Amino acid sequence: MAKYNPFNPNSTVQPALFAGRTEQTLKIIRKLEQVKRGMSSNFIFHGERGIGKTALAKLVLSIAESKKQSLGNLNFLTNYYSIEKGQHFRTVLQAVLNQISDKLPQSTLDRLAKRLGEFFKNGKFSIGAFGANFSKETQLEEAKEQYLKDQIVSALSNILIGLREIQKDERSFDGLLIVLDEIQNAEDFKMVAQLLRGITTTMDVNGFGNISFIVIGYSDTITSFFEEDPSAKRNFDSILLE
Repeated sequence: MAKYNPFNPNSTVQPALFAGRTEQTLKIIRKLEQVKRGMSSNFIFHGERGIGKTALAKLVLSIAESKKQSLGNLNFLTNYYSIEKGQHFRTVLQAVLNQISDKLPQSTLDRLAKRLGEFFKNGKFSIGAFGANFSKETQLEEAKEQYLKDQIVSALSNILIGLREIQKDERSFDGLLIVLDEIQNAEDFKMVAQLLRGITTTMDVNGFGNISFIVIGYSDTITSFFEEDPSAKRNFDSILLE
């Protein structure tokens, strides 16, 4: 018998969506309740192809925007993005920001245009090229990553401020939940863990901890994922799907 769908009373959920995932789903809900209170948290879903990583992510997205009292009373602005083979992570983040901007109210868009200038023009984000010169390749790469992190932190912080101000006729959002699927496809995926750790840690310290990233990939890429920044493991809850 198909199970009752708490997100849509007129439809059902395939049993496979829930089978063996209850403990993991409840763990994620508890963490998102913390994110709602301003304590950022990231997740990494990993396992073999076809094991149900994306299905679990879609379930979590439904819960995160459901506003159901029995499911943590969550009201996140959510976004899902599947990375293409060979895509640079800078373009991934730019695409994610633009997808989010399509869901924002006009008041928030006006704020972004006023605060971010050329970075947010005509309703779209455009992450600028980094043109500084450095004598060493490593210095250049570090400067590029720092520049990218600062731009993303600025964009996400202003988005969260805008979302907090939506309180007149409807409940304000609890925060942002962003799913990045097929992380192994990113050309520079080895820098993703360090970059996301830097983004969420900086926002947390600055009082914008209402953000969570879910990264999805294969188990055999996890070692490489944390290779550049082993300490980032502390910023990700590992969800192994078997």
